[in-house]
Amino acid sequence: MSRAGIASLVFVLFVAAMVWFALRGSADAQCRVCLTWNGEQLCQDSAGATEEEAMERARTAICQLLASGRADNIKCGRQEPDSVECD
Repeated sequence: MSRAGIASLVFVLFVAAMVWFALRGSADAQCRVCLTWNGEQLCQDSAGATEEEAMERARTAICQLLASGRADNIKCGRQEPDSVECD
């Protein structure tokens, strides 16, 4: 195998290892959040490094789907969820 081939193989293995470590460490907590906004309820599953991060990601996803406009999205993000279940 040529030097370029070896260097390419090492690079691919390095990138694969970085992706594996990043994905493995980023989902330590999983949460299901249910939130009602303007009479519509939506539940969303999400994962994060902490329960707080997983809950925030789920709330953000819900508000992006239910709220319209920036101001409405900000208000929705401040809304207390109806329920939160974390593993």
